[in-house]
Amino acid sequence: MNRIFSTLILTVILLFLLPFKSSAINYEPNNGQQPAKTSQFSYSGESKQNILYKTLLSRFDILLGFTLGLSGTIFIDYIRRKRKTTEYRRGMRAELKQSLARLTLLALNQDADITVEKVQSWRSLSNEFELRKETCPLIHYDSYYEKLTKKDFSKEDINQFVELHHAIKVRREQGDSYQSIKKINCIFITNNITSISLLNKSECSLMLNILRRLDIINDQISRLEFTFERTYDSNVSSENHERLRGNYLCSCQFLSDWSYETAKEIACLLRK
Repeated sequence: MNRIFSTLILTVILLFLLPFKSSAINYEPNNGQQPAKTSQFSYSGESKQNILYKTLLSRFDILLGFTLGLSGTIFIDYIRRKRKTTEYRRGMRAELKQSLARLTLLALNQDADITVEKVQSWRSLSNEFELRKETCPLIHYDSYYEKLTKKDFSKEDINQFVELHHAIKVRREQGDSYQSIKKINCIFITNNITSISLLNKSECSLMLNILRRLDIINDQISRLEFTFERTYDSNVSSENHERLRGNYLCSCQFLSDWSYETAKEIACLLRK
């Protein structure tokens, strides 16, 4: 954009510096013969201001055409960028919404210390962005999670959910429960990573931070699965087995905390 305006200004300056038309100059005759051009000339009674005015008028069509050409280019580039930004935002928001649904479920499912406040906070996000089975068909909701998304979910139902979750926590600590976790991949955003520059400064910063957090979460998911499989290794001593189980439980809580924090950042970006 700045380059175009610089070119326009330079062109105007060059047009003004071009020599005036020869019709505005009288040359001295040479003995009745063909007039010879000399360095001395007069302005045939016209002032320099009038000559400049006529010169500008004679070149106005050139200047106007050049200006309209540049303006058309700028306008077309603006429309293309606007349309590209709109399409990118639409795809980005749809994918982030799916990621938000998965992260909130992951945060609840892996949390070792679930509380009524956490459940209510999760319900608030679910209701705000309509994170339900109908709007997020790619997300698998268990029966009690699906029930939790209902708007008429009472406080007694929340308390029952917390009790059920504590039972799952006990089974996990005993090593009797493990749920395979899929990594959270933002394919559209990753494939169009250069289009992040279309966002404003605050949105771009949030988006990059979200992608960084998702990389850490996906790495933690891989470590969690590896650690759980190692607990069944018969070559591992009982002492190391306890360490692995402790690391596994700590990884579950780390995954829950990071998932919830990342979900809040995604919610912040979707609100913009």
